[in-house]
Amino acid sequence: MHKLIFLFALSLAFLLSGCGNGGDTKPEPMVEPEPEPEPEPEPEPEPEPEPEPEPEPEPEPEPDPEPEPEPMGTFPDIEWALDADQTTTNIGGAALDLTEDQVRDAITGIADSPDTDTYLTSTLALLVTGDDDIFTASECEGLECAALTQTIGIADHDLAGNEYQAVMTYGGISFAQSRRTGEAIPIVGKSETTEVLTYGGWLEHHYFGVQATFDGNTEDPSQVAVFSFTFGNASGSNPDDSGSGTWNGVAIGVNLLERFEDRSLLTADVTISIADFLNPTVDVLFDSIRDLRTGDPLVVSGLTISSASWDDLDLNNGSFSEELGDVEDALNTADPRKRIEGRFYGPGHEEVGGIFEYASVVGSFGARRDDQ
Repeated sequence: MHKLIFLFALSLAFLLSGCGNGGDTKPEPMVEPEPEPEPEPEPEPEPEPEPEPEPEPEPEPEPDPEPEPEPMGTFPDIEWALDADQTTTNIGGAALDLTEDQVRDAITGIADSPDTDTYLTSTLALLVTGDDDIFTASECEGLECAALTQTIGIADHDLAGNEYQAVMTYGGISFAQSRRTGEAIPIVGKSETTEVLTYGGWLEHHYFGVQATFDGNTEDPSQVAVFSFTFGNASGSNPDDSGSGTWNGVAIGVNLLERFEDRSLLTADVTISIADFLNPTVDVLFDSIRDLRTGDPLVVSGLTISSASWDDLDLNNGSFSEELGDVEDALNTADPRKRIEGRFYGPGHEEVGGIFEYASVVGSFGARRDDQ
């Protein structure tokens, strides 16, 4: 037993000396573990290059705006009776710088005036295609005229509803044309389309014109009613001046032999004179009769008619008239019909106007005293 304890002690001493707790051997230092290397960061991706901007396209130049078309008017399907520019050139007139509304206001102003008290119309000519023409006299009193079976007045012209075009000034008078659709003035028969054309002139106290009403249309009418007219503020008295007086102006008319649809419109220079106011008689001269469209003289059945006159007409209460020839034979050029009916207009007899018929022409006229 003692022997075993001894051996155990000896072994333990030996072990202790081998572990370095004895002698000169120093213990080796403990080795610290190397730190794990930090992972290298992933490289940031290189930024994609920004695309070069595409050059902005140069803007295409804006096209010049197309000019607005001129208005076609209220009744574009009805051809005007006259070419305003050509008419002005042919006759030697001056351009009339008025708008449609200004023309309308001037004409309706006369019609609507409380002083307007006289309306006159010529014989009605009804030109019938393929049949006999009809001529019917009109009888006028005050603001109405009776023709055929109708009574005609200023309201029948529908002046406010017309479309107007200024034409020219000539002989000191303003002229314009108008067109419209609507009821005939006057007409025999009815149709779905009725077209009306008027050409007229105005002064301060009266308006005068010629008118054609087409039963059908202006290009292919079945019949055309043509007449002339005037209305205004009649003086109702003779000039009370002493001495003499002269009125100058313009007459316009339609040659019925050539039909209104052929645009045969006429003009003439007008002189109206009274040699002695104490014993007044009226002389009327139409001179330099020409076609408004061409400037050519009036030719009827091969005969050139450059002038027409009425002499020594009695003047009563500011009115004068004469009628020769048969209305039923209006186109007889061997013994031509001659009719005229006129009035002095304005409170001071400043103007003269009326209607006339000469051979195959019906028309109207207006004039202004030359010293006023």
